[in-house]
Amino acid sequence: MFIKLVLVFQTMFGVDTLSWFYILLLRDNGFSNLISRIMERKEFMITHDVHKELLHRFPDEEVFFRNVTILPRLNKHFNKFLKQCFDEADASLLEYGEFSGYPIITEDHPMLLENTMNGALKALHIADYFGFLLLEGEISPNELYQVVRLFREWKIIPKQKAKRILRLRSRII
Repeated sequence: MFIKLVLVFQTMFGVDTLSWFYILLLRDNGFSNLISRIMERKEFMITHDVHKELLHRFPDEEVFFRNVTILPRLNKHFNKFLKQCFDEADASLLEYGEFSGYPIITEDHPMLLENTMNGALKALHIADYFGFLLLEGEISPNELYQVVRLFREWKIIPKQKAKRILRLRSRII
């Protein structure tokens, strides 16, 4: 419940490379209207390190990422995160999660684990982010169901997590 309150008042979310891949995959699999609506209503940030990685992995998507805020590396604890075996993109996002309070949407289990070890850092799985979008009234219960169904089909989330997220629909319906 505490994370929900933080996210409601937070306007900008950091997003890692793999989560952007899943967002693009959703867009290309029948959810382009949903993704467009989210991109218009929510503010997302990446760092220069993430941007460089995105342009390398998704060169045809440069236009898609134009509306995403690109922030410089903070260099406050960047080396600390590198020593923990995070790559430059993840380390730069972790800094913003720690020092600016921007929640990070990630699929990276070590980044999620870092969240549980450091109370100042906020990170969540992309499937949980869609659950929060439902609670905020940004997506419908049916849209959540369809997204979670695809995440299960793509083996992004286990069955138990899917059930937990889908239970959120009972709060709305």
